[in-house]
Formats: sequence, C-alpha cells, structure tokens
Amino acid sequence: MQLLTLLCRVCALMITATELCLLVYAILSWVSPPSGRDGAVKRFLTAVGETVTMPMRALLERFDWARQCPIDISFLATVILLSIFRSILSGL
Repeated sequence: MQLLTLLCRVCALMITATELCLLVYAILSWVSPPSGRDGAVKRFLTAVGETVTMPMRALLERFDWARQCPIDISFLATVILLSIFRSILSGL
C-alpha cells in the first residue's frame, strides 16, 4: 500500500511540474524573451506545452463551437483536466 501511495505522490508531483511548465509557457507566449540561453528554455517549454495540449486541441477540433471560439481553449481544458487528475491522485 505504501508503494501505491508513493506512486500517486510522484504522479501528482509530475502533474504539478507540468502545470507549472504550462503556466510559464503561456506567459512566454505573450512575451518573447531575447534569443540565446533563454531561447533554449522557451524551446523546452514550447515542446512540453505543445506535447501536452496537442491531444486536447485535436479532440476539441472535432466540435464546431470549439473551432469558432476566438481563443484557444485547449490550453484551459488541459490545465483543468490535469488539476482534476492531480486532485484524484491526492485523494488516494
């Protein structure tokens, strides 16, 4: 049972780290840092952010209301889904 608890805590920690990366990715998408060393960080965050949000974006593209929405709601839906998963894992 302790192994399951440890595994749930590690997964919850990974979800929290992913949410943090998504938050920084969203902020950096509005403000473009100068190229150089900061560019590598932005490339990493873009890779993480796009990898995580791409399945939700593909799912939402199937719905007409989501395609007509003026903002990209896949990011918000992904963050909400990750938060729900983290809450479930924290409750175990």
